[in-house]
Amino acid sequence: MLAALISPPGRGALAVLHVCGAGSKALVARLFPKEIGDAPRHGRLVHEGETLDEVMVRSVPGFTGEETVEITCHGAVAGVERILSVLEALGAARTDETGLLERGVETGHLDRTRAEAWGLLPKALTELAALALQDQAEGALSRAVAAMAGPRDAERLLATASLGLALASPRRVVLAGAPNVGKSTLFNALVERDRAIVSPQPGTTRDPVRELVAFEQVPLELVDTAGVEAPRDDLERLSIERTREALGEADVILFLFDAEAGARGPELRFLETLNHRRVILLVNKVDAGSKKPLLEALPISAKTGQGLDAVRRKVLHALEVRPEYREGAPVVFTARQERLLREAVRGRDVKEELLRGPVA
Repeated sequence: MLAALISPPGRGALAVLHVCGAGSKALVARLFPKEIGDAPRHGRLVHEGETLDEVMVRSVPGFTGEETVEITCHGAVAGVERILSVLEALGAARTDETGLLERGVETGHLDRTRAEAWGLLPKALTELAALALQDQAEGALSRAVAAMAGPRDAERLLATASLGLALASPRRVVLAGAPNVGKSTLFNALVERDRAIVSPQPGTTRDPVRELVAFEQVPLELVDTAGVEAPRDDLERLSIERTREALGEADVILFLFDAEAGARGPELRFLETLNHRRVILLVNKVDAGSKKPLLEALPISAKTGQGLDAVRRKVLHALEVRPEYREGAPVVFTARQERLLREAVRGRDVKEELLRGPVA
């Protein structure tokens, strides 16, 4: 038997535990005196005369296809730990949701792609991500893989990877540019709240500031960085090193110039060192005074919001993500699936590995 917390760990109003395997009902019945059926029953878990918690208990299908009892209790961390400790003492091996999903693959109740989707679903950051992952958890991709008849079918599935991967694992968008070009103002405008400190004083942003956002229901990690300039002291040198680290991890870089100052030598030299295939040039502060046009740069005003919808579209275009999803459609949503389907396009039979293989 296995016992696991399947709701997100940490403090919360409620927590959900699963006990699965032969004898699960009998084990929970030692703590819960009422009959355990498909309908939720309210009562108390009692161990050795002491109440553990007031709970709801029912039988559920579970992830493993085996006998499973669901316990919904209060979300206090200490209380959840107490219940799990008692279940463990009574003979249930403690695990987590990943362990239950692995057990489901072992029993054949789940295939690997469905297990991957169930594992990612609680972390979905937008409604679109949740919808797509729910469909994959219910077998949309598994059925498409099982029906593959050759490389062309694999190629069609592979075309869904840019959207699926972005929905399941937010891509990183990093803002860069000289001090005072408006990076933090743009960051706050895209986040739609004052997350980064904005000041006319150069060097206000020292460490990268990160926030999750969504462009057309596609989740992204947005990163604000320190201004790129010749460092005047060790602190600025460290800030620029961290900026370079963040840029090295970026999937897309938004590089800002000032509309009035134009593109200056130090900025252009720094831009040349990036060697990144997804750099979007922006010229900010077009709402203020004189402007020096910059070829290929998108004119914006982080202060007024001018051009920000175009920025969002450009980011998604750079990521090759089209936020269009038909309910029930299969999408590729892990790097493992993408790698195997690339091999299928080259003619290798990967069906068994996709559906039963280990997590990469």
